[in-house]
Amino acid sequence: MIQFRYSKTGGHVESNASTPKLADVIRQFREIHVDDYQRTYSWEKEQIDELFEDLKDTASSGEPHFFGTLIFESRDGLRATIVDGQQRLTTIFVLVAALRDEISKLSITTIDPERHGQLPVFVVGKAWSILYPGQDTSEHRFLSNRFLQDIFEKGVMPEPSQQQEIKDRKVAISLRFRKGIKRVRSLVREDLAAYPSELDKLKRINSLLDALLEKFVVLRVLTSNLSESLDIFLTLNNRGLPLGPSDLVRGLIMSNLGQGESEKDQSKIYKRVFTEWTSIADMVIEPEIFLRHYLVATGKSKVQKKRVVEAVTNRIKDEDPIARKKKSQTFWNDVLEGAELYQKIIDPKMGGDTQLHIELLEGLIKSHRVLLLSAFKHMDEQSPDFQELVRLTMVLGYRWVISGGNAQQLEDFFQLRSTDLREGLPVRSVLEELKRKADVEIDISEFLAEEGESSFVTKALLYSLNRKLTPDSIEIKLNKSLHLEHIAPRSDADDAWKVDLFGGESARFEEYDQLVSEVGNLTLLDSKINIKLQTKPFNIKSAKYDLSVLKITRDLVNLREWSEKEIKARTKWLVEAFEVIWSIEPSPKKLLSFSEWYSNQ
Repeated sequence: MIQFRYSKTGGHVESNASTPKLADVIRQFREIHVDDYQRTYSWEKEQIDELFEDLKDTASSGEPHFFGTLIFESRDGLRATIVDGQQRLTTIFVLVAALRDEISKLSITTIDPERHGQLPVFVVGKAWSILYPGQDTSEHRFLSNRFLQDIFEKGVMPEPSQQQEIKDRKVAISLRFRKGIKRVRSLVREDLAAYPSELDKLKRINSLLDALLEKFVVLRVLTSNLSESLDIFLTLNNRGLPLGPSDLVRGLIMSNLGQGESEKDQSKIYKRVFTEWTSIADMVIEPEIFLRHYLVATGKSKVQKKRVVEAVTNRIKDEDPIARKKKSQTFWNDVLEGAELYQKIIDPKMGGDTQLHIELLEGLIKSHRVLLLSAFKHMDEQSPDFQELVRLTMVLGYRWVISGGNAQQLEDFFQLRSTDLREGLPVRSVLEELKRKADVEIDISEFLAEEGESSFVTKALLYSLNRKLTPDSIEIKLNKSLHLEHIAPRSDADDAWKVDLFGGESARFEEYDQLVSEVGNLTLLDSKINIKLQTKPFNIKSAKYDLSVLKITRDLVNLREWSEKEIKARTKWLVEAFEVIWSIEPSPKKLLSFSEWYSNQ
C-alpha cells in the first residue's frame, strides 16, 4: 500500500514501477513538448516557493517525495507531449538550469571522493543529463509552447555564457513565466548564500539535484493520440494550479471542432484555436472575467464563475456531431467578435465624453461591461442615443455605489437591459430604465466626508472636473500615475501649517487631522510633481503645482493662502460639481475652476 505525506505540491511515497523517479521519467524521452493548446505558464510566487521548500525538505530528510501525476502523449516513446503537469515540469527545468548556472560561477565542478575506491562526483553533469538529451547543448530536451519558446530557448536552456537577459516586456502572456524564472533563480541564490566556501556551495547544489532527480517520484501516465490526450486534459486539474474556466472552454471548443477530423487536421485546429484565444486574452486582459461577462451579456441566466463551463456546454451541445461542431464554431466566432468589442470598453479610444465616461466606469465597477457589450454590438457608437446610454450607465454606476447598492443586483439590471438591446426593444425605453434605476437617494456630501480620502469616486470627480475644464486633456489618463494629494499634509505637519489653517487659534489645533481629511483638501498629483514637497509650506507647494499637467492642480497657484476657509469652500465646490457631472438629466450648468468659483462667492 502506498503511503503519502501530502504537501501542496505533492507528498511522499517510495519509488517503484508505478511511481518512478522524476529523472527516469524525464530521461525516458529525447524531447518533451508543451503543445500550443495548453495554457501558458501560470505559477506564481506561492507555488514556486512551495516547490522549493519541498525540495529542501527532501534534501534534508532523504525521504522520497511524491511529485504528482505527469501525463504524456507519445507514439514512439522517444518524443512526448506533456498533457498534465506542464506547470510543474516547466518549473523543474527552470530550476535545474538555475542550479547549473550557479555551478558556472564556481571554479570547481567536481566533488572529490571521500574515501579510496569512490569516483569523483561530476555535479554539473547531472544537470546536463536532464537539460540535454545528448552532447549537443543546442538540442534541448524540453520544448515550451511557442508563446514562451523564445524566452525558454534563449534565456533559460543555454549555458550561462550564451544566455540572453530575461527582459521586462509588456507582453501579458509571458509575464508570469518571466517572473517565475526570476523567482526560481532568486531562491537558489538565497539558499546557496548560507554556504561559505565554493566546495560547500557545490555540495549543496549536488544534494538539491539528487533530491530533485532521485527522490522526487511521480505517477506516470502515457497516452498515444491527440483525442485521448485532450479528453484527459479536460477532465483533470493540474495538481499545482487548477485549470481555469477559459482553459476548459477552449479545450471543449477544440474537442468539438476536431471531432471526426484527421490527426493532422486536429492539430491544425487546436493550434488555430489556441492562437485565436491568445489574441482574445491580449485584447481582454482578464479572459476569465471577459468570458463570464460575455455569457451574461448574451444570455438571460445568471452565470457564476464556477458555472461558466456548464453554460458554454449547454449552448453548444447537440446529439448530432455535425450540428455540435457548427454550434461550437458559431459560438467561437461570436466570442472572437465579443473580445474586439470588450477591448473598446476596457481600453476606450473613441475620444470625447464617451471615452471619459467609460474610463470613469472602469475604475469603479466591472458589471457595466455586460450592458456595453450589447450596446457596441447593436447600436451605432456615433449616435446620440449610444452616447447618452454610456453617460447614463456611468451616472447609474456612481450613484449606485455611493448609495451602497448591491453589486449583483446592478449586474442583473445590466443583463436585463442588454437583453432589451439584443431583442430590438426601443433604445429610448432602455434609456428611461437607466434613468429610473439611477434615481436613488444619495448624500454626496456625507459620502465624500466619510470616504473621500480612500474612494475612487474622489479621484474620478477631480479627474472629471479637470477634463470638463480642459477638454483637450484626453491624453492624461486616469491611472496609477495620478494619485490623490493632501494639500495641507496629513502627517508630519509642523505647527506652521496648523497656524495657517486655524488662523493661529491653538485651541483648535487638535481638529487638524479631521480638517485635512476633508475632500476639499485633496487634489490630483501627476508624476511631474515632486512628492517630497508634501510637508512644505503652501507657498512653496503651490509654486510647484504650477508645473502640473492638471488644470485643477495648477489652479491652486491662484490662491494666496490655504486655510480652513479654502478647504470648506473647495469641498462645497466639489459637491456642486458632482451634482453637475453625475446628474441624471444632462445639466446645462457651466463648471468653473475653483479659483473662479471662489472669487464669485
